[in-house]
Amino acid sequence: ESKDRVSVIESTAKPDSESSYSKIKTWVNTVDYRPLKSEYYDEDGKLLKIMTFGGYKKYKNLWRAGQIQVKNVKKNRSTILEMKKFSIKKMDDGEFSMAALEEG
Repeated sequence: ESKDRVSVIESTAKPDSESSYSKIKTWVNTVDYRPLKSEYYDEDGKLLKIMTFGGYKKYKNLWRAGQIQVKNVKKNRSTILEMKKFSIKKMDDGEFSMAALEEG
């Protein structure tokens, strides 16, 4: 993928937030908006984790990653999540109300 087809989004935690990460940088393919990689940083700006997305397949006109790998940079360990089957359910706006979210 060429560099002109990728954008990097930097998300920063609000001051005094309880976030585990001070910053997250995400590389996104700007042709079809697939995330490619995310980097997670601690409060001192040190890289903690790298998440990579791959094995994309189109499911009902939506791209879905078939594999997600999370690497803990400090501990030099990684976890791989492989998706074997996808199911997408249409949700109503009411399912995103505060009451519905608090109910679980």
